[in-house]
Amino acid sequence: MNNELQEHKKSDTVKWILTLVGFILVGMLLIGIILGWFEKKALESVTLTATVKPDNTAENTGVDWDIKWKNSSSSWANGKSVTSYVTLTPSGDSYAQSKIVTLNNLQPFGEQIVVTATARDNPEVTASCNVDYVQKITGFSLSFGTVSCNFGGTTNVVVELNANGTPVGGAAKLDKTVSTVYSLADTFNITYSLTPVDTPLLYKNWGGMSDYWLDFGYATEQYDRTDLATVNAKLDRSALTGYNVSQKGLYFGIQYFRDNLGLNGYYRYYRAGGVYSFPMGAQEFGNTFSPASMIESYDRIKSGGSYNDGSFNYTYSGLDLFKLTVKIQGAHSSIEKTTIFTMNGYTNTSPINSMEVSNSSVLF
Repeated sequence: MNNELQEHKKSDTVKWILTLVGFILVGMLLIGIILGWFEKKALESVTLTATVKPDNTAENTGVDWDIKWKNSSSSWANGKSVTSYVTLTPSGDSYAQSKIVTLNNLQPFGEQIVVTATARDNPEVTASCNVDYVQKITGFSLSFGTVSCNFGGTTNVVVELNANGTPVGGAAKLDKTVSTVYSLADTFNITYSLTPVDTPLLYKNWGGMSDYWLDFGYATEQYDRTDLATVNAKLDRSALTGYNVSQKGLYFGIQYFRDNLGLNGYYRYYRAGGVYSFPMGAQEFGNTFSPASMIESYDRIKSGGSYNDGSFNYTYSGLDLFKLTVKIQGAHSSIEKTTIFTMNGYTNTSPINSMEVSNSSVLF
């Protein structure tokens, strides 16, 4: 009786161990799928059709197909079965069906494949097709100095307000990833484009008007929002189009925005009936860009504020500056990503290189 009980306990223990091992294996499989440990199947298909001459409709025009590596002894293909990478499936065995075949790509391959059609009635008549796996772009990352782009979302930056300060940023440093297994290399072109963005405003009690947005600096020169004709004439939504990101990089400073991006440091409001704007300064319609005045203006926008013609509330998550779109284009693959640069803080720093006092001497 005791032996039976012991055997029963041992059996239960073995079952629990096997169950635990099973759960671990399933867990590893799921994690492997998530992390990409296991090879993903491409499952791409191409249909090939053979045409037999002089009369493709004759009943003796059946075709046999063959698939093989172009160089089976190459360092990559040696010891590999070609059908583990590309399979060949005829539509049927009749003379008409045999001339149509489907190629299925199962996974990337690094040696060219040759598909050959041979006439059944005359094996000396053949036609072939070369099959390659083209190198593909799979991803990329981009940074400007210490600023790393957050593609698919916003990239927060601290903007230097002082004209003498050194803004964060730098040359464009792009790191791309491409497929490592291929039989045909590709070349990739990189394009950058900057475009304006509008930031929604949450508002209340502004003369019963609606449709507000906030954006930054898209004007050819300074203007007074009370002069709508002048405002509309001087708006320039294409101010960023001529800027070459790949050659010049991006630097996040007010002076750089003005001198290099063609922006003039404005907050602008759109609403029914017109476009209104004021410079980034405490004197709303004056010609001032001092760091102190810009700090006051920025902080007012950040926390919400009131103006002569009403009041608004702005839910602040940063002041959107502009959108960057990066596209990498190859002959057979491409990838495109965007991010919006958002001002979520500022610095007001300047190099110290000299000093003076108001008087060289004092007499009492």
